[in-house]
Amino acid sequence: MEKSSILKYVLVSCIIIVIYLVIDFFNVFNFITKELNLDSFAILVNAIVVVFVFLITYSLVNKKTFELEQEKNNNKLNLLNILLKEIYRDCEDNLDILNNDEFLKLYIIPKVDFNKSSDKITENLKVLPFQNEKYIIELFSSGIATNNIINEYFEIKKLYQKYINMKITFFDINENRDTNEHEELYNLLNTDRDNLQNKLKNLLKQ
Repeated sequence: MEKSSILKYVLVSCIIIVIYLVIDFFNVFNFITKELNLDSFAILVNAIVVVFVFLITYSLVNKKTFELEQEKNNNKLNLLNILLKEIYRDCEDNLDILNNDEFLKLYIIPKVDFNKSSDKITENLKVLPFQNEKYIIELFSSGIATNNIINEYFEIKKLYQKYINMKITFFDINENRDTNEHEELYNLLNTDRDNLQNKLKNLLKQ
């Protein structure tokens, strides 16, 4: 309960007491005596005090509960940010590896089975950064973050996985740009890479 509500209650209680005293002193039902009915007055005051103490206690408990809930939500939001940045850093690291053509050809491409539609090496590169996704979904579902945060996450995931597929499939495109199609593909790969890297850098700065 807000402080303004309690103050209103105190003001109303004071008005009630004053009105009671006036009515009791100038008792319209009994013109014979003008003595103050102290017993009735005491009962009224006690009742008001009890309600007032209850309201104060209720307000303090509500405030403490609110503060605890806020702290819990802040902790959840901090955890969400930590998990997201960890994912974005992993994506950045993998991009650095894949963009090193010499390393790519020596240590990754030889292990890729191009005869399979779902190669283990490629799939690992695509999914490993996102292994904590279920926790991110749970935290977001609790209502602690805005929609744009989760939208950014899925956008990064989509761009990253698309680039992994393209980069491994066309790993030698920079050496075979003898046609317009190859040149366009090479430019497209570079554009996708730059776009993804810029988005990751911006998100990691936040």
